[in-house]
Amino acid sequence: MDVEKTIEFLLETGARHDREMGELKRQMSRLIGVVEGLAGHVSKIDGALAALAEAQIRTDARLDRVAEEFRDRDRILDDRINKMVSAIGEISRPLPAN
Repeated sequence: MDVEKTIEFLLETGARHDREMGELKRQMSRLIGVVEGLAGHVSKIDGALAALAEAQIRTDARLDRVAEEFRDRDRILDDRINKMVSAIGEISRPLPAN
């Protein structure tokens, strides 16, 4: 067994391992930075979604109020039309003959 070649192999393997670990640490560091950036974006998106949900709730409430106002006005208009039709019917009846 050649001790020098074994030591050289172990040193080369250790050096390669150190380089690979250094590269892995750099990649992990970049990955952590990316994940932290994404977490910040997710937080902003969550805030935007919450704001949109609140705006939708307000819009739904406004639409409900407007729809109720239209129903009220529709009932008033129906009543006026019915009164007008009745009045026209009264006016258009022939007068009794004397």
